[in-house]
Amino acid sequence: TIRIFNRVTGEQIIQDDDSISLHITDSIVINISSFQFCSDQELRNDYSRIKGGLKGHTDAVNSALFNQDGTKIVSASDDKTIRVWNAKTGKQIETLIGHTDKVNSASFSPDGRKIVSASDDNTIRIWDAKTGKQIETLIGHTDKVNFASFNSDGRKIVSASDDNTIRIW
Repeated sequence: TIRIFNRVTGEQIIQDDDSISLHITDSIVINISSFQFCSDQELRNDYSRIKGGLKGHTDAVNSALFNQDGTKIVSASDDKTIRVWNAKTGKQIETLIGHTDKVNSASFSPDGRKIVSASDDNTIRIWDAKTGKQIETLIGHTDKVNFASFNSDGRKIVSASDDNTIRIW
């Protein structure tokens, strides 16, 4: 169950029992360090616009995160793809293809120009967020890579793997 409350009054404004996936808009922010607030009516309006969810992946979705300004969402899936979505409309913008196994995480760089992804194919890949083209493949982990993320200035990437290591690239 997902419940959204007015932070001032404590009143519950939305409850969703349909699924465990977030029906994301630019008014709801996943990244705890960068919450955005809006009026209850704005939230209700945006939430209902894409209530059906973001559909396009053909297998389990493992992660979904906003870019810094909340206009795009990037998702990672067991279908071996990363997808970029318009957060306001819910429409798919791009499909990034290149991993050869499940994709466990994907996130934007702080400036929104790049996406980093982590996969069960033991690689981390860096993508151009605008074109969807792969820029680089980082090889070094010897087992599944569970997570990868840019640091705050976008110059480094940290990754975590089933090989019992954390790497900084």
